Amino acid sequence: MRTKLKICGITTLSDAIVCSESGVDWLGFNFFKESPRYISAEDAGKIIAQLNNSVKTAAILVRPTRDQIIEIINVIDIDILQIYDPLDFKDLSIFGLKSI
Repeated sequence: MRTKLKICGITTLSDAIVCSESGVDWLGFNFFKESPRYISAEDAGKIIAQLNNSVKTAAILVRPTRDQIIEIINVIDIDILQIYDPLDFKDLSIFGLKSI
């Protein structure tokens, strides 16, 4: 079995392209505003739209509300949710995406 590699904190298209061309399996976009690696959903969407389908994308959220996740899902094409300490829900299946 091959080990999968995920690089988180992507904030620029050039970083995303280098990771993708280097064989990275997953790119993580951090939507936690207190993080120095924070990126807006709109900016992440612009990056993701320019990538080929060989790389998967992860939305990283810390203490999100249900509505915050729905907003991100509606703005960008994300493959998986990586959620820490959700505020107003427990069932991650309500979003229709794989979740960790």
